[in-house]
Amino acid sequence: MTVLPPAWTGDTLIWFAQLEASFAANRIATEAQKYNIMLSNLPPLLSNEIRDLLVDPTEPFSYSSVKEELLKRTANSKRKEFAKLFNSEQLGDRKPTQLL
Repeated sequence: MTVLPPAWTGDTLIWFAQLEASFAANRIATEAQKYNIMLSNLPPLLSNEIRDLLVDPTEPFSYSSVKEELLKRTANSKRKEFAKLFNSEQLGDRKPTQLL
């Protein structure tokens, strides 16, 4: 298998796109193969995001379901993006709408 992209905790959507390109290039098609490869390459920060699924799997999880849950848990909502923007910028003489 080719080298997998390092998991980028800042943008998991991009990482999954790169991971799936690697799966396609290496003809990895089954959910079980994808799940095992993804799980073995998750950094601790991302593993911790889905800790409840990994520690107590009450049902078998597929690659697709774990991917969906991980994206949901790590995605920045618009509210978080605005909060980050307003907390990192100094308004000075500007109005908040001028930051947009």
